Amino acid sequence: MRIAIVVGLLLVFGCAVRAKGIDHQVQHGSELEKELGYKLSVHDKHDEWRSQGFDEVFPIEGAAPEYAVKFRATAAGKLEDLSGLTLTVKHLDGIVVQVPLAIRSIWNKENEVDVQFLIKKDMVNDAILTLRCERRSEAGGSYTIRLGDYVQAIKLQKKSLPNKSFTEAIAMAREFLRIEKIDVSTGVLLSSEFKEREPPLWHIAWALGDGRVDVWVSQDGSAKLNRGHSSPRILPKKSLIGGCSDC
Repeated sequence: MRIAIVVGLLLVFGCAVRAKGIDHQVQHGSELEKELGYKLSVHDKHDEWRSQGFDEVFPIEGAAPEYAVKFRATAAGKLEDLSGLTLTVKHLDGIVVQVPLAIRSIWNKENEVDVQFLIKKDMVNDAILTLRCERRSEAGGSYTIRLGDYVQAIKLQKKSLPNKSFTEAIAMAREFLRIEKIDVSTGVLLSSEFKEREPPLWHIAWALGDGRVDVWVSQDGSAKLNRGHSSPRILPKKSLIGGCSDC
């Protein structure tokens, strides 16, 4: 089982949490980081959304004012006695925010901490995550992690722009269906979507009578058809571009 908590934008007040024992500062890329085995990412919120394909659902422009933070750790090894995770934002004049993100007690059996939250970009260099490890004895201790050390840009795959516009793709699909002697003038256009695959193409679908007609228009002007459960048929390029001598 795991503790999974999503925390909103951290702007104001929190709760103070104390830990006993030795405090260890974890350097990014260090052997101690590897021994602790946690996973931490700090990415621009909009880049995070783009990497998940959300920009295909709604437009996402420019950079976001916040970072999306994802943290996961398992209560094992050096973190066997993990008791909680705390976020602290501290300026030179004192603590601005201190928030417990997850709490693990001796009465529950959760062995994984999994949290996600947003934080303002101008706060990230002052932000620290603290993994608290409190034993029943007086030992205990904590591991502190600087969020600013983990800020990294996501390498997004360059999107393919369609060579054929929406209206061109529709016109090509209609011409292709005319050559195939399929009349969609009385049908209903169900969808038209440009798919970034290999090769990239337009997928256009009509509802026709009791069936469905799907046409794929490639970037080179060729097309293929699938009607109902039949196998796709491919139309030569010249049928769309230069006409068909047999029509």
